[in-house]
Amino acid sequence: MEKATVLFVTVLIATPLFSQEEGGFSFLPKWSGGGQFRLRQEAFDDLPIIADPPGVTRGGANNFIRLRTQLYVEVELDPQVSLYGRLANEFREYLKPDSNKDWEFPDEIVVDNLYLQIQRLLPNEALSLRIGRQDLMAGPGKPFGNGRLIFEGTPKDASRTIFFDAIRATYKTRGTQIDAIGIYNRSDGTLVLNDQDRDLVGYTKGYNDAVESGFIFYAAHTLTPSLGTEEYYIYKREHAWRNGDMVVPPADIHTVGARLMPKFGDIVSASLEGAVQGGTRGESQLFAYMGEGILKFSLMQETPAKPQLSAGVLLYSADRAKTDHLERWDPLWGRYPQVGIGGDLMIYTYDAEGAGWWSNLIFPYLGATITLPFKEAKVRALVGQALAQEKNGPGEGRERGLYAGMMFDATLARGMVGAVDRLTMQLAGEVLNPGDYYRPERETGYWARWELSYWF
Repeated sequence: MEKATVLFVTVLIATPLFSQEEGGFSFLPKWSGGGQFRLRQEAFDDLPIIADPPGVTRGGANNFIRLRTQLYVEVELDPQVSLYGRLANEFREYLKPDSNKDWEFPDEIVVDNLYLQIQRLLPNEALSLRIGRQDLMAGPGKPFGNGRLIFEGTPKDASRTIFFDAIRATYKTRGTQIDAIGIYNRSDGTLVLNDQDRDLVGYTKGYNDAVESGFIFYAAHTLTPSLGTEEYYIYKREHAWRNGDMVVPPADIHTVGARLMPKFGDIVSASLEGAVQGGTRGESQLFAYMGEGILKFSLMQETPAKPQLSAGVLLYSADRAKTDHLERWDPLWGRYPQVGIGGDLMIYTYDAEGAGWWSNLIFPYLGATITLPFKEAKVRALVGQALAQEKNGPGEGRERGLYAGMMFDATLARGMVGAVDRLTMQLAGEVLNPGDYYRPERETGYWARWELSYWF
């Protein structure tokens, strides 16, 4: 596999563009490349989790540095055909606990994108195909919907990669985009150098050789300048996997949902999304639901600050003990830090249930975003009260905790070496004051991060 990876990357970098002229072909290479270096330090402590044993009231302190490198190359084979490949590597240095030796240098080098792009098909040139390993976004950097169901294909390696092994067909005309996507994600990384046998998909902290496959049909429409809609059907199969000596049966999950995005003039807009799930997990029947409502106010957009205020509530169903079927929401490919400002605090509170298995949640929240008059900077803040629908925690109540988070992003410099390079920074912090869903006398948990990223 390592030799195949090296050979393919070599071919990708060296692939030229040929054009036919009189007497044969001329060598006309047309390619582009670039990448990113991202340096982060993260620290957290006292995070409440369901698995807290009796008598334990403090979580463990973590403090570590992460360096991720991405390098990409894109080769245009034809005005309609291109080939894109990207390598990723991340290693970590743990300050606390210093006994943690995971992700040590040099760790793995993984091909985290590798796809063939074919564009402008059909007589109206509205159809495109993307075949291979890819990130799934509705558009450049834009998740499907609010990213509640489709975003993260490899949740067990945090933000090192988010890829899917998939085939995607996109039909796009004025006011309409329709995507049909087939997915087959293995838990063990393929196309890897210095393979660490790392589990990318699995459902527990251990390696369990899980596989996820499925199909997505997603339609987005701009019906009028003041109303957009999205509709989707998603089928996901979570294949059978081994948990210790026990084989966990497969799950077949069908999700149907829709989202409305009305605008009420230039100031007020909204997002209303709802979805239901059905299917089976082993011999058990599934029925679950989610919903989210957001109201946004864009104030004084003619000023440099461009303040935005928002109020919302997010609901994920929970399994009820008094029924014969399962009601726990399955986030499908949304197992990433999607609750709060995008930091890791809330996802760690679900750690005992498996990374990112969002369920059993009522989260009303208020948010604000302000653009600062320097360095292309923004500040975003959010507060919310996290509640559980069912009392299934180690405590006696439903209050998961009072949450607050703030994130500062800025572009420090552009064009330092080349025409497109830039240096960005980020500061982020979150706190959670645990409620009676957890064991009593919990400390206030915190999570913090600083980041520098250089794009070229």
